[in-house]
Amino acid sequence: MNTNNVAGATDQADPSNGIELISVEEAKNLLQHYLTTADSPDTPVKGVFLDRNHLDAMNTIKAETPALTGFMVLFGKVETGATVGIVVGVDNKNQDEAVKKIYKTQSVGTGPCPPFCDMDSPIFTD
Repeated sequence: MNTNNVAGATDQADPSNGIELISVEEAKNLLQHYLTTADSPDTPVKGVFLDRNHLDAMNTIKAETPALTGFMVLFGKVETGATVGIVVGVDNKNQDEAVKKIYKTQSVGTGPCPPFCDMDSPIFTD
C-alpha cells in the first residue's frame, strides 16, 4: 500500500500496532455491544478523547483515500468489556466510506469528556 508519506500511516493494519481492519458486520456488533452497556452521561459531553491509535487509523485511511474530508469515530465494546474505537472515512457529502475500510482501534481510556479527559484543564475550568 502506498502511504503517501502520511505520518502515522501503517503499511498494514495489524492488531499488534493497535489498529485492525474489520468488516461492517463486526463494526455493527461492536457498536451494538457498546450501546447495550453504555451509561447515559449525567453531564453534557464536552468532547471526545481519541488516542494515538485513532490517529494512526485515520492516517492509514487518509493515505488510502486522500480525497476524504473527515472521519467518523464510533465507540465499540469487545466481549472482554474493553472499549474500542471504530474509525471510518467520510467524504465531502458526509457519507461514510464503510463499504471500503473500517478500522477497529485498541486504546486505553477512549470515550467522552467527561470522564476521559483532564477536567482540571484550563480549558474546562473558570
